[in-house]
Amino acid sequence: MEGVDISEGDAGFAMLLTLLAGLATTIGAAIAFCANTDDNRVFAICLGLAAGVMAYVSFSEILDMTNQSFQDANLTERSAFTFGTLTVFGGIVLAMLVEWIGMKIFHRHVREIDVVITDAPEPEAQDAATDKPLSTSERLNMLQMAAFSGIAVALHNFPEGIATFISTMADPSFGPAMAFAIAMHNIPEGLAVAAPIKKATGSKCKAFFWAFVSGLSEPLGGLLGWLVLKDVLGPATYAIFYGLTAGIMLHISFKKLLPTALKYDPNNSYTSYSFFAGMAVMATSLIAFRWA
Repeated sequence: MEGVDISEGDAGFAMLLTLLAGLATTIGAAIAFCANTDDNRVFAICLGLAAGVMAYVSFSEILDMTNQSFQDANLTERSAFTFGTLTVFGGIVLAMLVEWIGMKIFHRHVREIDVVITDAPEPEAQDAATDKPLSTSERLNMLQMAAFSGIAVALHNFPEGIATFISTMADPSFGPAMAFAIAMHNIPEGLAVAAPIKKATGSKCKAFFWAFVSGLSEPLGGLLGWLVLKDVLGPATYAIFYGLTAGIMLHISFKKLLPTALKYDPNNSYTSYSFFAGMAVMATSLIAFRWA
């Protein structure tokens, strides 16, 4: 971000692109509306897709941005890689700590809560179109998973909002392509937030609202980038921000989304394939961004 001249840019156009990119999370919420998440197979596919997206973007784009930002902070390539790796694992530990605190809070209200669900239904029960009503502990697990996803998406979108806004101000011809690529991978991230909320509460409005809120961090990042942060935040701060976000996303993917998907798809008939499909979706959007 250093050395970028945005004084002559169109702030209104840059903010519009940033807003549209962030609110693509609501498209993911719309997919959750259309999908019958009461069908265990559909719900498992939704979670598998979201897990694939989060895992791929963490291991590829965000980890690369972490290492590059540390190098921009005048670290050697070897040191940047080391600190980048440590920061990612720091994000995983942070997510585990937050999860532990959340479990303690939930345990005060529900004795049987178990965030890592072990009472998976028998495979034969999965032939039914719909699942039995969720227990209180399962609903709380869904809501906690959605909360983790929302926090991770918001953390991820915030620096992206700054980057989209400032890049568009500096070069308006580059902005639309960048905003489109970001919007493409915000769609399944919105799905990761909305699907568990819809499953737990049955409310499309709540699912849409929280997917919408998670996307608002993108234009918020753009606004703050315009007003103050472009001259305050240095490369090292961005590196830590990206690394922690990658760690949180990896924790969500492998500790939350995939185990829950396999609970509703115990034969793994759909989860693995949807996970790889989610990776492919994210890879395609990143390739499109590189060629834009």
